[in-house]
Amino acid sequence: MPKLSTCLVNACEQGNIQILQALPRKNRVNYFPSRSIIKGSIIIILFNMCLLYLGYLAYKYLNTLQDEQKLQISNYLCSLGAFVVIISLLRNSDMSKNNPYFYYI
Repeated sequence: MPKLSTCLVNACEQGNIQILQALPRKNRVNYFPSRSIIKGSIIIILFNMCLLYLGYLAYKYLNTLQDEQKLQISNYLCSLGAFVVIISLLRNSDMSKNNPYFYYI
């Protein structure tokens, strides 16, 4: 990675030049090889297939249980879901502290 000269660093800190203009052109270009994109999409598809299969197995398992056990497991799952939702809402509220244009949708 090329280092910035002290003149360019001082100019960036003083606001005379933007940081993007100080970096070489090849570092600014967002280039992703097609092989990486294909690998990433395959991994995402396989991960989603595994999640669907695990959901199917959980569904089949829950159908073999008695009503009392189903109710107990569904209570645990609802409590876990509420816990995750509360934590995610608390973490999202931190994003609006210094950003007046952040809105919950």
